[in-house]
Amino acid sequence: MIFDIIPKNSKPFTTSNIFSAVFNVPTAGGYDFTNVTANKAQHVFQMVNTSIYFIRSISFSATIPEGDFLSAIDISSKDNFPAWRLRFNSDRTIVHPYPFPVVQYFDDTDFSTFIWSQQAADFVDMDFLGLLTQTSDLVGISEIRAQVSIVVYEITDNNFLKAYRERSTPGFYKI
Repeated sequence: MIFDIIPKNSKPFTTSNIFSAVFNVPTAGGYDFTNVTANKAQHVFQMVNTSIYFIRSISFSATIPEGDFLSAIDISSKDNFPAWRLRFNSDRTIVHPYPFPVVQYFDDTDFSTFIWSQQAADFVDMDFLGLLTQTSDLVGISEIRAQVSIVVYEITDNNFLKAYRERSTPGFYKI
């Protein structure tokens, strides 16, 4: 199991980010997460270059029932599909090459990803994208909030850090 390689002295922590879309703002007839400044570059956690971070799992939900969320997805363009993306704050480099589409609500879903940065202090930021249309079930709903939580382990074990960095370059690694 993957957790067997994570040093026992690693520090786990959980993050939570909330993203909001208001009906008709800025896109008429929809709940637009993409064109809301507050939904971009939200700090998820701070990194230091003396650690490696293992993102173990993710969770996603919203303030409306899952079926209503899924039926409201605007499928007129793949660019409208709800998704989240991780970036390094220092240079806006994308941590993972693709946005993660939201195809259902999920809780504690395996992610198993290592990341690290050479910056003395950096943040991992999250963007939330997507457009939901107002279906009949959403009439009267003025705002939808989406929530993403991530379970992360900070690895500080010197032997692990040395071995990992000798075979890797900074960035994202899926295992």
